[in-house]
Amino acid sequence: MKEMIGYCGYNCHLCAARSDDKELRQKMVDGWRKIFGLEMYTALNVCCDGCKSNGKSHPGW
Repeated sequence: MKEMIGYCGYNCHLCAARSDDKELRQKMVDGWRKIFGLEMYTALNVCCDGCKSNGKSHPGW
């Protein structure tokens, strides 16, 4: 995948939200909880198709 910075500010190439691996997404969510105190996200609702995709999966924007 070509490196791209999403509207969220993340490098899409490195972002776990784009992964099909639920455990990897959960590790990311755990980090968000620890660092930012974000409790509203889970591995199930953090699943990104990309900012410019026709899908509806974006973690919060």
